[in-house]
Amino acid sequence: MAIARARFERALREIEAPDWVHFERLASAFLASEFPNLRTVAAASGDGGRDSELFGTGDEPAVIIQYSVTGEWEKKIRDTFKRTNTTCPSAHTLIYMTNKAIGAAADTLKAEFRKAGKFLDTRDCSWFLDRANTDSNREAAAESVALRFVDPLLRSREFDKNLIIGIEGDDAKTALLFLEMQTIDEKRAHGLTKSSYETLTLAALRDTDTSSRLTRSEIYAKVRAFLPTHPEHTVHARVDAALKRLAKSAVRHRSDDDKFHLRDEERKRVVDAAARIDALRRGFENDVLDALAHVSRITVTDQSAFLKFTRNCVEAYFLRKGEEFANAAVTAEGPNFDEITLKSVIQNYVSPTVGVTGRNTVEVTLQVLQTVLQVPDQGTSEYLSILLNSYTLFAFLAATPDVQRVTQKMFSGGEIWLDTSVILPMFGEVAAPPSQRPFTEIFKQAKAAQLRLYVTSGVIEELETHINMSRHFARSPTWRGTTPYLFASFAAYGGKRADFPGWVEQFAGENDSFQDVADYLRRNQIHVETAADHENVSAELAMAVRSAWQAIHELRRADTEGHQLQTLRLAEHDSETYLHVISSRIAQRGRAPLGYSMWWFTLDSAARKIMAQIDWSLRPNAKTGPVMSIDYLIRYLAFGPARDKVDLTGAGLSKVYAGVLAEQIPPELLKIFEQVRSENATLPEHIIQRRIRERLNEERSRLGNVEGAGMMGASEAMQEIY
Repeated sequence: MAIARARFERALREIEAPDWVHFERLASAFLASEFPNLRTVAAASGDGGRDSELFGTGDEPAVIIQYSVTGEWEKKIRDTFKRTNTTCPSAHTLIYMTNKAIGAAADTLKAEFRKAGKFLDTRDCSWFLDRANTDSNREAAAESVALRFVDPLLRSREFDKNLIIGIEGDDAKTALLFLEMQTIDEKRAHGLTKSSYETLTLAALRDTDTSSRLTRSEIYAKVRAFLPTHPEHTVHARVDAALKRLAKSAVRHRSDDDKFHLRDEERKRVVDAAARIDALRRGFENDVLDALAHVSRITVTDQSAFLKFTRNCVEAYFLRKGEEFANAAVTAEGPNFDEITLKSVIQNYVSPTVGVTGRNTVEVTLQVLQTVLQVPDQGTSEYLSILLNSYTLFAFLAATPDVQRVTQKMFSGGEIWLDTSVILPMFGEVAAPPSQRPFTEIFKQAKAAQLRLYVTSGVIEELETHINMSRHFARSPTWRGTTPYLFASFAAYGGKRADFPGWVEQFAGENDSFQDVADYLRRNQIHVETAADHENVSAELAMAVRSAWQAIHELRRADTEGHQLQTLRLAEHDSETYLHVISSRIAQRGRAPLGYSMWWFTLDSAARKIMAQIDWSLRPNAKTGPVMSIDYLIRYLAFGPARDKVDLTGAGLSKVYAGVLAEQIPPELLKIFEQVRSENATLPEHIIQRRIRERLNEERSRLGNVEGAGMMGASEAMQEIY
């Protein structure tokens, strides 16, 4: 099994002089495939032989290999070359292997030795990290070192001390560390309530193994310590549910005494995740020190104290932001961010022991953190994103035990109005095998995620007309015009013309097909409603929209005899839904901090172009059009707020896509947050929030591959996604 880079890196850093034999074994294993005839030549005399060993690759060695864990690598190399001029005069190349970082710092030394006919090959920690997973021998050697030098840190809580500063108390720090791990765990797939309680349950079990287990009551107590304000009965119920789920993967349950412990692979995952966060933290600290070095007229008396202070400030700042974000969700109000929050936090935490003299410590710290936050490198950006997201999650947990219920309030009342162009594909694919019904699966999952799906009576009328036309086509020996979509779908999946009238009867009979279609949709939880709420739309705008739709349908049916009445009816159907959603846009102004909750699903490409055809003076202030991308729905459904109710076993969504308007905070949404924050780090937070909202609306309305394929090609495009 591959070893995580961050975990192996931490292991290399932990190896010191007393541990030289472990580094020797590691280096020998890494060299085994490159030098199969490797053998011991002599022991180094430097510090009693503990620091290095010399090896040769033949009877008259031309290449010698030195293992060293000393930080004074340049002196060690010079001494070795000097000594081997006497002990191994045939040697012309030294491979110097160390767990320290050397990099380009050895270039001058290499050039010096080349002039003397000697060659130096430095293989530092990066060399080991880059090759750790290249073969099973190296993987095993790296894993052995990590087991010895990194895994014990899990018990020592050293990661907690280094990583979590902003919240006081060991329990809170432990909870936050595991929440941070959750934000970088790509396997996290269900809602925040479940995943957060699973995370805290794992945190409670962090020190367990087969010889050290916890009772259920002990786990209850540990999780209650993370969330002391939560009702006891709620915590117990949530923990019981989490333990039941985790027993299938990360936790082993002994039913005879009702005790629990982490499985070995889960302990390894925890250490890997903690090591990765630790590596990111150190990168952040390096950026802080670089920025500090460019501040003039100061003296740094204690770098360690200053680093701890800056981490404290950043984490406290993110905690405050997380609390504001959680409160905004609970109260359904936009967060009120203060542009000088960071400076206020610095002032609260500053003390004489920070380790900076010569200038005002608050101003120096603010300057340094502004530099780091404005232009972070990739690692620091990831570290800050993890911090912000984990503190936001912690704030939600502190606000309410049911995180999902709170986050739903941000997107409550999600409604989708469906057009004929997305209902007909659902009808047509009923003739297909269950594994080839993407529209059916999407609507099934959307309903499970508690979205409300509606159609207008105009859509029912269009479906009724299309079914009757398809029947007529199946029975007619001659036909003028194109094959109706529904019959074409039926035939594409192997249906015979003579069987079509009987097949289509599942949707509607011939006596009252309008009622039959409405009943069929209602059985599938798609309800018929009147889209008559246009009160927020001016009469002039409504007239312009109707005129635009009429022009579109006129152009489409210009060659059809007697098309005028049909054109008017179709234009009216499209206009009423379009105006209904636009009206909701206008009504939601000032009350949709993270985007609109009502959208129109249609594959009619003209729907996106309507507003561009209307005079600027008539256009509403709501800039985003009413059409939501089906591609967006596909991407987000797996992260819906009722994630426990969404069936992930359906063939159409076997790889899990698709989304909802009422999503929690899924990974893709977090990526949007992170990207916007990164791009706009110098802006006030309220402007960043505005841009997040705008980005979300853009993503929801963006034309995607499925929608771009149109009604005839949408099913095939969706199959390509699956």
